[in-house]
Amino acid sequence: GFGIKLGTIIRPFKYSPFKVGLAVHTPTWYNLSSYSYADIQGPYGDFYDTRDYELYGDELCTQTRFNSPWRFSASASYTIGAVFAFNAEYEYTDYASTQLFYSDGVENTVMNEHTEENFTGQHTLRFGVEKTFGSFYTRFGYNYQTGGYKDDAYKAIPINSVQTNTDYTNIKSTQNFTCGIGFRGDAFYLDAALLYSTQKADFYPFDDPELQAAQLTRNLVKGMMTVGLRF
Repeated sequence: GFGIKLGTIIRPFKYSPFKVGLAVHTPTWYNLSSYSYADIQGPYGDFYDTRDYELYGDELCTQTRFNSPWRFSASASYTIGAVFAFNAEYEYTDYASTQLFYSDGVENTVMNEHTEENFTGQHTLRFGVEKTFGSFYTRFGYNYQTGGYKDDAYKAIPINSVQTNTDYTNIKSTQNFTCGIGFRGDAFYLDAALLYSTQKADFYPFDDPELQAAQLTRNLVKGMMTVGLRF
């Protein structure tokens, strides 16, 4: 697949460190190939085996075209000397614009209509602050992301589907809080960060839009550290 990412950074005031960023990511246009086979065995040998290429060729090779969603972002940053930096960013991803096509370019209307009915645009906000104290750095960050599903989204399983799993989860909002410290020496550097993440979700055991959802909250705490030596 291939896609295009375009962006610009604008400094609107000549003597000010204030900057504005704008970016757009086109869909990534994929050509996908899926390979599968069927093998039926019995007490007297193999009755059916599509792995025999001379007999079946590409019979069970499925080729599709997939377009990922559009993505737009805007950001702003400001610095005070070399001791303070602030950055804010807003991003919008239009998951409802995701599209699927057959290999000949004909639109898969069933899947695309299902996507439009159940997915929506996702909003993401990011904020970050860094303050330096000589060779030491302190950092704080916040990330808020809405879910990409509509409130009444549900999993539809076709009658002729081979799926056996009926449960599904609609992810709602996600919040991430981070704090960190850093050190920069002549030859040695260190970065450490602590992440706290909390996410809301609706869980359904069956593909029934009238079923009451179970409210889930997922909490995660993660610590990370990087140590380096320059020579």
